[in-house]
Amino acid sequence: MMSQKIKNPHDKYFRAVFSHQSIAKGFLKAFVPNETIDQLDIDSLDQVTGSFIDEQLQEHFTDILFQCRLKDTKEEIWISILLEHKSYNDSDSEFQLLGYLHNGWQEDHKKGKKRRFILPIILYHGSEKWKKKRISDHFDYLSEHFTQFIPKFEYVLIDLSQFSESELLKMQIDAIVLNMAMVLKFGRDEHYIVNHIDRIFYRAQEYFDIKTGENFWNVSFVYILNIVNVSDKKLAKILKKLPKPIKSKAMTLYDSILKKGKIEGKIEGIQNAVEIFQLLQDGHSPESIAKKLDVKLEFVLKIKQFITK
Repeated sequence: MMSQKIKNPHDKYFRAVFSHQSIAKGFLKAFVPNETIDQLDIDSLDQVTGSFIDEQLQEHFTDILFQCRLKDTKEEIWISILLEHKSYNDSDSEFQLLGYLHNGWQEDHKKGKKRRFILPIILYHGSEKWKKKRISDHFDYLSEHFTQFIPKFEYVLIDLSQFSESELLKMQIDAIVLNMAMVLKFGRDEHYIVNHIDRIFYRAQEYFDIKTGENFWNVSFVYILNIVNVSDKKLAKILKKLPKPIKSKAMTLYDSILKKGKIEGKIEGIQNAVEIFQLLQDGHSPESIAKKLDVKLEFVLKIKQFITK
């Protein structure tokens, strides 16, 4: 499968969080229409290493692939969750997505496999409303006779800009999925993060003592500190609003790992820390991670110790 370089903290966070099967399942159940979920054997969902992103699409999307069986059959389909990079809706998204689907079908064909159906799910966390278009909308001068020759397809759109803060917080969904949606929705809003961190991690105490939940918290907190640039004044304001058990954990994480890494100057602030979390969870050795990211092995081992204790 095609490989993809992770270029920004949003991508790193997206990949780190969705590497947990339980979080991916909870996300699909919460945001994909019931009529679609009801036709899937969601318990068979399994993440697949690889990507259908090529060089032309790297600027627009990050993807995570899953395989899943259709309910009451042995047929397996692809489920692709694509994170839109830009903070605004690209007018060419439907053409880009068509190229993406083509890449996926060609991948199966090259391996001599039957082409599998791809369910594309776009997760958009920009501030402007996503304007969903069909390819035929770009050719509005054509008669119906000619539009029949234009490719037609649908995709699931999850546009976080269309959910208000109160709507998200009232959703009766898994607490980790709720917090992830809040982090993605407000991840570019530094003012909101600094002043309303308690809302972003609303109900966090429900999962804080679970291993998956603890890892989710670690990655989310690193991501947020990256976004707000971790000034001491901002950090103090963030910590003040966290519940006591979470505040203690956050202070330990910052003092023992992130602050140390920043002082050493081996990483730009803490931008590589999310990727270190992800690579460790993917099974990469600390030695290979240190070499890949050009950081001290001691720093990687410190993070490993923190997330496995």
